[in-house]
Amino acid sequence: MKIKEIEAHKYPKAEEMNPILHKIICENSVTKDKGALMTQWDCFDVKEFNVIADYAKSLIDKPTKLVDLWGQVYKIGHHQTFHNHIQNDWSFVYYVNTPPGSSPIVFRNLSKRIKPIAGMMLLFPGWADHYVPPNRGDGRSIVAGNLVYS
Repeated sequence: MKIKEIEAHKYPKAEEMNPILHKIICENSVTKDKGALMTQWDCFDVKEFNVIADYAKSLIDKPTKLVDLWGQVYKIGHHQTFHNHIQNDWSFVYYVNTPPGSSPIVFRNLSKRIKPIAGMMLLFPGWADHYVPPNRGDGRSIVAGNLVYS
């Protein structure tokens, strides 16, 4: 299956997991990357991040392998520059914390602007160009990753 659009799903255990995830992300996001603070790219040893990645994988109808897994926190003014994950079949972003003023994710070549909602999982093709405009709130946090067909 080759996806051409963005898929949004509600994670059923968001209320229970999000406070734990937000704490982990905030404590470990120390590197500035493209305008936001992030963890390392290879957080495969963070079991809570893997729970989210496993949920993303469960939404795909073919076996996939997780190749990147990270968290990010956005303070006021933080952003993400225009980029894609073209070497991957799928990418995902899971919204952990979305306080007032949290910026949307904008998919330029798909003409979509999606408001973040805590507990929402977005799956999108790796080739989809996207960015996050400057954040107007403090504490927007995500878990994200990349998947390839195995």
